[in-house]
Amino acid sequence: MTSTAKSLAAVIASISVVGMAFGLNMPLLSLVLETRNVDSSVIGLSAAMQAVSAVVATPFIPRQIAAMGAHRYLLTCLAVVCGSILLFPALDDIASWFVIRFVMGVALTGVFVVSEAWIIQIAGARSRGQVLGIYAAVLSAGFSIGPLLIRFTGVEGWLPFLVSAGVVALAALPILFARAEAPQFGDNRNLPFSGFFRMAPVAILAALVFGAVETCILSLLPSYGLKNGLDINAAATLLAVTGAGSIALQVPIGWLSDRFDRRHVLLFCAAIGLAGVALLPALINHQAWLWPVLFVWGGVIVGLYTVGLALLGERLHDLDLAAANAAFIQAYGVGAILGPTLAGAAMSAIGPTGLPLSLGLLFGGYMIFAAARARRAAVQ
Repeated sequence: MTSTAKSLAAVIASISVVGMAFGLNMPLLSLVLETRNVDSSVIGLSAAMQAVSAVVATPFIPRQIAAMGAHRYLLTCLAVVCGSILLFPALDDIASWFVIRFVMGVALTGVFVVSEAWIIQIAGARSRGQVLGIYAAVLSAGFSIGPLLIRFTGVEGWLPFLVSAGVVALAALPILFARAEAPQFGDNRNLPFSGFFRMAPVAILAALVFGAVETCILSLLPSYGLKNGLDINAAATLLAVTGAGSIALQVPIGWLSDRFDRRHVLLFCAAIGLAGVALLPALINHQAWLWPVLFVWGGVIVGLYTVGLALLGERLHDLDLAAANAAFIQAYGVGAILGPTLAGAAMSAIGPTGLPLSLGLLFGGYMIFAAARARRAAVQ
């Protein structure tokens, strides 16, 4: 195995394990709060705390990575995530959970910034979409497996949190083995968020929309299922099925993005997203149709992030990759704040239909923006 392949394999393996813990933790916290009859808007606000931390932390991360080195910074962030998870059952009240989710969000943001910049720097330009597709597929595998663990751990007591923390600890092992192959990053962040948006608006907005959509799915889709008559196991399976679609479809989507205009691929992903949420209310209690639709829907919409990240690397290749990816993840964080907050409020105001309505507005708005930018580029 070449040093490049070893480095890519290590960081992708590590982030996939983190994804498993993340996939367990997000619905776990929401289901615990739901069983305690906490209002949907409060559940959405709680989930948004991790996103708030992403927005706050990203301006400082590139310099921290440059000072510590990629592998040391990644290991430090993993340790903070592990410790934060164990604090949830130790400090068992909603106010403390808001603070813990903020701290954990700072560390998780660092994990994703350094991991994705690592991948973009090492992957060749001609195959970047496919490599990022592999990354997204294994990350989605972690997201998909995580909710299934709830079937075995339940949602009560220390056990689910101990399992989640143990999974995060395992993510450190590949990085330890590949620390010599870790890339170097600069600390240059000359452009603010608005500067990156002007240079790659379709890519940055894709991150924002996907941040809103994914956080709504992870934090509110189980609650949506429960409110429509599903039991806890079936509600958790909603996430597992969407995750399975992500595993199967990310590499083909990455392949498409290496061969066609990535802006057009992003439009396709958003169109499938809009169609899926339009069908969700009619299919939620018809599982024979629900599962295959969720499989395709969940797989294609992740392309907003994957293809957006590839487009970012294409447009901003002359800039510091850690700083550019920090801006991308900052946009994701902004979306992740707005998404569950507004969708949770919509569910409280008009009932479960508030979730698909909110997601539909996000997909539709992005389609209008991306199509307008594509037409503008064609004219120029």
